[in-house]
Amino acid sequence: MKDLEDTFTGENSLYKPFGLDTNKDYLKNELKKKNIEKEVRKSKKNGYKWVNHKNPEWATLYDLVEYNNRRGNNKNRSNKGEFDDRNFKAHCGFENNITEVALLNNKDIIVRYSTKNFGKVVKTLLKS
Repeated sequence: MKDLEDTFTGENSLYKPFGLDTNKDYLKNELKKKNIEKEVRKSKKNGYKWVNHKNPEWATLYDLVEYNNRRGNNKNRSNKGEFDDRNFKAHCGFENNITEVALLNNKDIIVRYSTKNFGKVVKTLLKS
């Protein structure tokens, strides 16, 4: 996550040459406040058992949101667990069903796209 933050939201952001300065703020929110870090930290607090070793356990953001919703007795459920290209665009590419996260050393969050659904990312980007 640190690399994503530095590359896209820092002073030398890749968004800057394209005049997409507002995207920096959107991405910061996705990484920290609204989505990734918030759900990982909340899941840890709610008792999710993260495996921390050389081969980290990967979980989709969708699964973490559902886990946190159940733990908090939240009746608002996220989507059906299916990729949504609109959400892909709205969440700076971090759509819950294709974004996987892992927790290393109980502190460092790493992020990747699901390998089984990566084709959906490519199709969405090509349509845009």
